[in-house]
Amino acid sequence: MDFIKKFLCRLLLVIDSTILVIVIFILKDNSCINTEGNNGVFKLVLSIIGILMSIAIAKIAIKLTNYLDSDNLNPPYKDISDLNSSYLAAYLGYFFISLSINDYITLVIIYFFLLHIAYKTIYQYYNPIFVLLGYKFYSIKTEENIVVMVITKRYIRSNNTLKFNHLRRIHDGCYFDEEE
Repeated sequence: MDFIKKFLCRLLLVIDSTILVIVIFILKDNSCINTEGNNGVFKLVLSIIGILMSIAIAKIAIKLTNYLDSDNLNPPYKDISDLNSSYLAAYLGYFFISLSINDYITLVIIYFFLLHIAYKTIYQYYNPIFVLLGYKFYSIKTEENIVVMVITKRYIRSNNTLKFNHLRRIHDGCYFDEEE
């Protein structure tokens, strides 16, 4: 049963980090929208529903991190970097991908391909919805030259005494910090 909960948590984190591809495609696509009347209002409502769904998925995934394995990181660290601005290019890529897709079959194929890649990599857990919820993304290089990503609500300024005692392992090299 724990395996299913861990898998579901990781899957929801990946879905949530990539779901904006589908939301943007639906907003761009006019085939499912009546071109007469309040098209702009409908798209606005659809956008709000998409964002609210993404927030709900993020909150469910955060709750499910309780089922992931516990871990910790302790100093000394060689380097800690803020990753929040580094992932703008990845999200612009998702944005342009969704704008270039012309039909639902292509959307499904590309989306499942993105899901598979995102599930297998550590850094694709970056999620702009988490940023809206107050989380930050940091790259931490340990003394053993191992680089990991930590998702946390803490603002990190110094790496001299920083301890992560309540981490949940999302994936090898990617952790969710339970401390606030």
